[in-house]
Amino acid sequence: MRPEARTLGLTLAEMAHQVRSAFFGVEALRLQRNREEIRVYARLPAEESDALTDVEGYLIRTRAGGEVPISLVAAMHMGRSTPAIRRQDGQRVVTVTADVHEEAISAGEANAILEDTILAELTAANHELTYTFGGEQQQQLESLDTLYRGFVLAMLAIFALLAMPLGSYGKPFLVMAIIPFGLIGVVLGHLVLGVAISAASFLGFFGLAGVCVNDSLVMIDFIDQRRREGADPKTAIIEGAKGRFRPIFLTSFTTFLGFTPLILERAIQAQFLVPFAASLGVGIMITTAILMLLIPALMAIYLRVNASRSTAPAG
Repeated sequence: MRPEARTLGLTLAEMAHQVRSAFFGVEALRLQRNREEIRVYARLPAEESDALTDVEGYLIRTRAGGEVPISLVAAMHMGRSTPAIRRQDGQRVVTVTADVHEEAISAGEANAILEDTILAELTAANHELTYTFGGEQQQQLESLDTLYRGFVLAMLAIFALLAMPLGSYGKPFLVMAIIPFGLIGVVLGHLVLGVAISAASFLGFFGLAGVCVNDSLVMIDFIDQRRREGADPKTAIIEGAKGRFRPIFLTSFTTFLGFTPLILERAIQAQFLVPFAASLGVGIMITTAILMLLIPALMAIYLRVNASRSTAPAG
């Protein structure tokens, strides 16, 4: 807009509306013809709206009823306009889509590169610009949100099921203490195979948690059995770790062997399940090694604390 436009009481929206109505048309009325509704538009004749000079010579009507050439109230230049303007929560939205070449890069790696380079530069240059990831990543986040809630409920159910047969509120925590360490196995499993972490990786972690709980329960139950037979805590823990090593190792190793064909599969159709196999297959072997050291140590601390409480003098 030129300064002259403001003195005449014109706004950019008014001028844009007049120009659009003249050259594109404005709806004058609607007619009903049988079952169809026909819209009637009023616009300039074709001989007055088929050249750029027609736009430059168009007359803008002012609020006072007069007319002025558009060149006197606006400066025009050639450019490109978007075919459609989309808005979300009052803000203009542009959607950029692309397909990922699975053999060259994963969707997670592509998004990370975009976020660290191109998008970082755009947001630094345009402070009002914001972005969100959609498509596959958005679906993964939505599915993970549901999985997290289900995982919490599953952990509560596991705690209740362990507390009843063990007759203790402390031992279920010992059994479930290995679950957070399963993340170490998941991360190392992905590093060993060179696979990016995705939503399928967390699915494998949830399955890994169940297997680790079973292995921990087997060892702790055997330790409790040896203590009921009269063994002292240290002997019971040593015999429990040694006696349950073979079944725990075989359980983990056979699980790893079961996922080996999927881990070694290079077909594109199977790439979505490789992170799942990396979490559960390779992760179970690493987590088992941690379990064999962690559970006896936690059990020794637990028994020592209980023994000190039982021998403490009454207040």
